[in-house]
Amino acid sequence: MASPQKTIVKKKLLLWAACIFAVAGSAYADNIPLSSAQESLLQTAATAFSQGNYRPAAEALPALENTYMGSWVGYWSLQPRLKTLTQEQYLQYSARFPDGVAHHLLRRQWLIQLAHRQDWNNFTRVYQSGQKPDLIQLRCDALRDPALQNENVVSPFFLWSSAPASNHSCNAMARDGLQQGLITQDQLWQRLQQMFEASAFSEARHFAPYLNGQAGTELTATIDHPDIWIQTHIQQNGTGSWSGTQTRLLELALLRLATIHPLQTVKFVQQIHTLNAAQKARVLYNCAFQATQTFRPESGSWYQLAYNTDPQFHPQPEMLAWMVRTAIRVGRWTMVNDAVTLMNPPQSQQRQWQFWKAVAMLQLGHTVQAKAELGTLASPWTYYGQLAMAALGQSLDLNTNSAAEPEDVALPVLQETAPERAAIKLYQLV
Repeated sequence: MASPQKTIVKKKLLLWAACIFAVAGSAYADNIPLSSAQESLLQTAATAFSQGNYRPAAEALPALENTYMGSWVGYWSLQPRLKTLTQEQYLQYSARFPDGVAHHLLRRQWLIQLAHRQDWNNFTRVYQSGQKPDLIQLRCDALRDPALQNENVVSPFFLWSSAPASNHSCNAMARDGLQQGLITQDQLWQRLQQMFEASAFSEARHFAPYLNGQAGTELTATIDHPDIWIQTHIQQNGTGSWSGTQTRLLELALLRLATIHPLQTVKFVQQIHTLNAAQKARVLYNCAFQATQTFRPESGSWYQLAYNTDPQFHPQPEMLAWMVRTAIRVGRWTMVNDAVTLMNPPQSQQRQWQFWKAVAMLQLGHTVQAKAELGTLASPWTYYGQLAMAALGQSLDLNTNSAAEPEDVALPVLQETAPERAAIKLYQLV
């Protein structure tokens, strides 16, 4: 029996598909309503699919494949058994239902499975049979496919650095790229820094053999015992200038130690002078972020220390969000303004950060500018709009004097299309 979590995920998948039907094609044979017998078969198949059972859908497919739900029933009959699915079974489905959301989902999941099997011949065939998938995992898999490597115009490192640190496919692609000389040592160090920031230490460990010289052995030590590694190298190198490789390893060790003992990490940063301002700021922001997760009282002062160390350094968006929250909690309004200023445009233009920056300016005495910012946010229909109105001293006054809509206005009759009918049915089955 499927776990409750797995059931919820599959039901969410159905609902997600129902929401995006309008932007996808369709290959439904007809739009005729289902009979009561077909409704019963469909309900049984959907329930079984949510529990990881494909058999009821496979048995119901002959009676439902020519209906507007045919592609979904076919999908339910194949998706739970992807591990044992054959290329012939996928191609039969693809020929019968060449378009639509269900086919899009199955094709993407089948490509992932083929890459996992390293069945590159079939992967090539399916990958080239339609639009290039937008999933970064599959773009990394395509770089691993010998027949597709020359078709990719994006560098392996760009894909690797854009993927989540724990992405198996992109990490496998990177190992191939390192062996083939397509990823440089400098790029490997950059990615290791990203992995340590993301606390992806087990994934980073797998790249130790690709570092030149003894750096790989030392990388493992920075993961397992960062405090011991740092103390040992302070005794060997002092607290002044270290070699380039040792300085890189030091930064990684500090990022690792920040997740275990942030206070000790801050002391090391202040003690060792070989790191540049950006490296120190990166470590200190990570210490402050870790402190916010455990409600340590030092978090505010560590955020301030990180900012003062390098005001031009741009930490991760999540860290900046917590920097603002921490600053609000402790009443550091200059820090609120500094944190929002460091945000990239997509983040800083979110209404919540615009509002708090305006409040910070108000608290700091920049009244005219603050009121102008609050005025652009004021709206009775949004949460931060209402807060902005309150900050400006405006009352929420909804206009109730507008003329009522005539009761006898005839609404247009909408004709459901097959994909619309399928989307509604999927919503009902969730």
